[in-house]
Amino acid sequence: MTIAKRIKALRTALNLSQTVFAEKIGRKQQTITAWESGAREVPDYAYLLIAQSFDCNADWLRSGQGEMFAKQTEAAEETAKSKRAIAEQYLLEKFRELSPELQTDVLGFCSFLIDQNAKHLKKCLDEVADASSVDGDVGDNQPS
Repeated sequence: MTIAKRIKALRTALNLSQTVFAEKIGRKQQTITAWESGAREVPDYAYLLIAQSFDCNADWLRSGQGEMFAKQTEAAEETAKSKRAIAEQYLLEKFRELSPELQTDVLGFCSFLIDQNAKHLKKCLDEVADASSVDGDVGDNQPS
């Protein structure tokens, strides 16, 4: 996969438009379009900038080696797990305080969100698979 396709795959995995992606790294949307289309070479500084901004694996971005996202350290993983556990406990306590009718509404809404997320994730994975299976496809070079 080319650097152009890796940048697009990262942006797609993060569910970001070219405009938002560009803003987060202090660039213009046209720059991202040029990088993703291969019209402009990605400067060396941009690899580290993108990797740091999106917790992306810089080696994967530069060469395609390894995983897209950098692995967290064990300490960071434990901290994240602890924060999630506290948040889950808080949400469960607040949920239990709701009336049965509101609990039903919340569960219905959660089900809706899960379904929407699954549909979106499938679409993203399909796009990444399509992008990686057809090198040089002109359709892949269109701005998103």
